[in-house]
Amino acid sequence: MILRTDLSSFDTTAEECAVYLYDLACWFGIANEKKVGITDAGQLARRYLAYSLARSLRRWAGVGTDPDLKSICDERDLKSLKEELGKKLEEEPKLATLKDENFTTVINGVLEKIGWCNTWN
Repeated sequence: MILRTDLSSFDTTAEECAVYLYDLACWFGIANEKKVGITDAGQLARRYLAYSLARSLRRWAGVGTDPDLKSICDERDLKSLKEELGKKLEEEPKLATLKDENFTTVINGVLEKIGWCNTWN
């Protein structure tokens, strides 16, 4: 039996999406730690972590103790990310519901500001 999912109905602005994004961050964090040959796994983990935290404040509390993320960030990194995301969320209260390039442009700016990336596609 093959299960099929219609991804066109996947709402990336839904709060539940933050869980999927967080899971992707953890998956890429593990891939980065285990050196399984995924190009830019660490950067991808950081990107998805930022996306998930921007989508849901509920994720903020436990992120610092998640062992799946230890290869991509430490306590200081998370503090910087949370501070910058917090500022952006104050400046743009609808950030969590932005879509497509409107969302990624803002988040990529946050990542660049804290030194988590140089350039993004």
